[in-house]
Amino acid sequence: MPAAFPRADDVLPASASFWVDTIPGLPPPTNTSSTSSSALGPGPKLHTYSGYLPARPTSANNYANAHLYFVLQRAQHIGSTRRLIIWFNGGPGCSSFDGLMMEVGPWKCRQDNEGELEWALPGSSWNEYADVIYLDQPAGTGFSYTDSNGYVTSLGQAADEVVYFLQQLVKIFPEYAHGNGYTAYLAGESFAGQYIPYTAKAILDARPGPPIDLSGIVIGNGFIDPRSQSGSELDMMVAAGIWTTSSKEYTDVNTVVQSCKKALDKLEKNYLPRVVSECERVLPSIIHQTTTKGAKPMCINIYDVRLSDTSPECGMNWPPTLASMYVYLKRQDVRHALHVDERNHPQSWVECNSRVGSALHGTTIDPKTGRKEEASVVLLPGLLERGLRVLMFAGDKDLICNHIGVQRIGENLVWGGVKGFGTPAPPPLDWYVNNSYAGEWTSARNYTYVRIAGASHMVGYDVPLIAHDMVLRFMGFDDGLGTAELVASAGAAARIPSVLTVKGKKEAAVGKGGGRKLAFVGGG
Repeated sequence: MPAAFPRADDVLPASASFWVDTIPGLPPPTNTSSTSSSALGPGPKLHTYSGYLPARPTSANNYANAHLYFVLQRAQHIGSTRRLIIWFNGGPGCSSFDGLMMEVGPWKCRQDNEGELEWALPGSSWNEYADVIYLDQPAGTGFSYTDSNGYVTSLGQAADEVVYFLQQLVKIFPEYAHGNGYTAYLAGESFAGQYIPYTAKAILDARPGPPIDLSGIVIGNGFIDPRSQSGSELDMMVAAGIWTTSSKEYTDVNTVVQSCKKALDKLEKNYLPRVVSECERVLPSIIHQTTTKGAKPMCINIYDVRLSDTSPECGMNWPPTLASMYVYLKRQDVRHALHVDERNHPQSWVECNSRVGSALHGTTIDPKTGRKEEASVVLLPGLLERGLRVLMFAGDKDLICNHIGVQRIGENLVWGGVKGFGTPAPPPLDWYVNNSYAGEWTSARNYTYVRIAGASHMVGYDVPLIAHDMVLRFMGFDDGLGTAELVASAGAAARIPSVLTVKGKKEAAVGKGGGRKLAFVGGG
């Protein structure tokens, strides 16, 4: 058995056994990336590791054979602050290869369905200034595996798997361990809005101590708070100009929304389950109202209101590169290069494992409380009060986890004895990247909400340069001349101007001397 496939009771292999020699189908790398922000071409030399680590100790009996698969990519440029980003996709049960190969990684599949790769836009990959781990979790997701009776049934169990994984990871890559100089962030999208707060709390509460130095969490178009987000799908249909409040479709769906709100009102005080069955009917009702009749029925794309899809998929065929990704990850040379364990994971890769999703359906009763597991929003006040920084962002063309509902999360949240962004709330700041409007920022007391213009459920897919600029801002990165950050050689993102400004006070931000500041233009 290759050393990159440890059993739970094995001595962990050395980091060198996880090294990826080559990425099949990827054009040859160069040592420096192109300065162009529009042309795809040869990218920087990559330092990539991949393989498996145990998700549970051997004492977990039936759960012993659970292993999480990861891809680790080192930063292309090293700053004075070392950063680690751990990326989760949602589902539940969806692989983080979505993030790696369609959103925030250095390469992506071509759209010709031939299973070949091309470099991402220079300046768009999140591993330009941070090490990034793409993690297939919980066990059974993507290339991760577990026994047939080993799927987790709660977010708490999923979080425990990640903590155990990290405890093993820092034995192999000790530079990431708590106190060794790396600042860590959890990031992801969609149902990762449930995973990430639970995982963050589990990391902070871990014994004998946190395995990593967790500084913040980043959640894009996340499902987090049923009370704030349920029914916002109908509001989004109106905001997008698809329906009006007087249309029959609106009236029909509003009946379902009102039933959802009544169910939420009946919940006992200080309790919010992540699954409220009446609210689960809202989105299917919208899909039903948008479905056309005929030989080839069509419906709205629930991930991008500008698009339609065949019924009943309604967005499941999107993005168009997904088909090519299936072809690529089925290739034997790719599976071998990326250290896929053929003995324990002989089956083909699937984007989302329905068995993981079914096990984590949210209706399981917690034997300790006698209630269904709570939505992750209940954890956010405690995380903020412990000093964790929170970024919620939302592409404004998404339907399923739309920006209206995501904005309401922050407005309704109470932490530190204050509701939302405070009174008066700070005005949103306009945001420009590369001299084009990118969206709005609102920040207060360690909580930031960002609305991203012209982006879908998968922000990194639509506007990759903007998504990267956002996370650099949030992490406090600035590599302009005379600024706090010093890099050995500035990457493409350093040459893309970026500015936050009071509304009505737009000014162009121009890179200077091969670098740029993440500027703020004040008003008055």
